[in-house]
Amino acid sequence: MDYISFEMLQEPTVIISYQVLGLRPSTSDDDPAQTRDWRTCTMQEQSFTVPGRLIQSINPTIATKDIQNIFYLLESTVLVAFATSLFQALDDSDLKSIPKMAPTLEFPYREGSGNIPQL
Repeated sequence: MDYISFEMLQEPTVIISYQVLGLRPSTSDDDPAQTRDWRTCTMQEQSFTVPGRLIQSINPTIATKDIQNIFYLLESTVLVAFATSLFQALDDSDLKSIPKMAPTLEFPYREGSGNIPQL
């Protein structure tokens, strides 16, 4: 299906397949207003299939430098809130369904400034 209503994602028979996009710090060329500190980027193709209940809808700002270079702009605070709400909605059985990926040098391991946060 090309579309499924948000309410249907909670149904136990719904599964969603998606391709992962990477995140990297945005520049003033990406976001002249400099209000969004992350932008999507392509990365090695990885696709996953997960239960619909692990999906949340977001509405990022679409940006473009030219017709061949379209990406989304996102804010750290929104990404952190999004991850928090996803995590809070999980139960123990959901943890087995979450795709595993190797860490990258980009989000969430770097701040928008490019600095690695001190833990």
